[in-house]
Amino acid sequence: MELAGEGILILHAMFGELAFITFGWAFVELMEPTKTRIVRAKWATLAGFLGTVLSWIVGGYYYVALYPKARNLIRGGPWPWGHLIIMEAKEHLFLIGPFLAALLLFIVWWKGEELMVDSDSRWASLVLSGILTAGAIVMLFMGAIIGISERVALG
Repeated sequence: MELAGEGILILHAMFGELAFITFGWAFVELMEPTKTRIVRAKWATLAGFLGTVLSWIVGGYYYVALYPKARNLIRGGPWPWGHLIIMEAKEHLFLIGPFLAALLLFIVWWKGEELMVDSDSRWASLVLSGILTAGAIVMLFMGAIIGISERVALG
């Protein structure tokens, strides 16, 4: 892989990790919300949303411009399932993330301090931030498997 392609992948992973950390942070802040914790949760959800969108954009560029060469290599190698199963699943999961992140951002910023008393909205925020945190971890592992599949194909 070229140095530019590796740089794109590093950015993609970094933005995804930013989302993972900040959605986990938002989850913790919303478990027992106070005015101060809600302010922090707002900024965490904003950072998570931005990380998700930036990872989506950078990953999309890599997938369209640079991944076809790797895809052919993986599919012809000893771990073709690295693309046929893992990447195909990642592609579909990846489409959902920014929309869930936007929904969480909207709920936390719109409800604000009401999250201290509105248990339904707080529960929805906790569920969304939990799903986004777990989803980011799964995406990270899937990306690692895809990268290993390419290296195995190279021998």
